[in-house]
Amino acid sequence: IEPLIPLLFKLRPWAAKKIAKPFNQVLVKYGKPPISHVNLGNALTFVADIPTFGPLVNQPDTILYVGPLIWKAEETEPIEIPDFNPDFPTVYITWGSTGPDNLAKFYQECAELLGNEKYNVLLTTGGQLPKDKWPAFPKNFFAQEYLPGHAILPKCDAVVCHSGNGTLYQAFSFGVPVISIPDRKSVV
Repeated sequence: IEPLIPLLFKLRPWAAKKIAKPFNQVLVKYGKPPISHVNLGNALTFVADIPTFGPLVNQPDTILYVGPLIWKAEETEPIEIPDFNPDFPTVYITWGSTGPDNLAKFYQECAELLGNEKYNVLLTTGGQLPKDKWPAFPKNFFAQEYLPGHAILPKCDAVVCHSGNGTLYQAFSFGVPVISIPDRKSVV
C-alpha cells in the first residue's frame, strides 16, 4: 500500500470536491449554502454492519462498526395487499433501488418463472422503471414501486433480492429467509 500513498494525496483534493457534489444537492434542496469540499482528514468511518457479517481485516482505529441500519419508510396511507391464496408461500422480490441492467427483461423473467405458480409474489421496482414499461403481471403477483418492508415482511415466507444491506437486514430482523442473488460489484 505504501506506493499508493502519493497517489492518495494527489487524488485527495479532487475526491473531496467530487464527494461534495451529492452533499450540495441535498443542501441546496433544503435552502442551505453549498460546500466546496468534504474534509477527508482523520474522520471516523462508520460501518453499518456487524463484524460477523461484514468482517474487516486490520482496520484502523478510525473505522467503527455501528450495527445494521434498518430503514423504515414513513407511511402515508395503509398498504392494501390483495387477498392471496393462504395455502401458497408468499415471496417478496426486490432489487432495491439499484436494479439489474435490463429491468423490463428482469421483471418479465420473474413473471414467467413464478407467474401462475403456487406462490404469492410481492414485487417492488424501486421506482426505476416507469409503470408503462412493466410487464403484464400474472394474478398471483402484486407489484408496486415501493412497499414498506416492516409492513410486508411479517407476511412473507422468503425474500429474493440483490444482496443489498438494507433488504438483507430488514429480512433478517423479521426472521425471513433470503435467496440472495448478488448482481452488482458493490454487493459481491
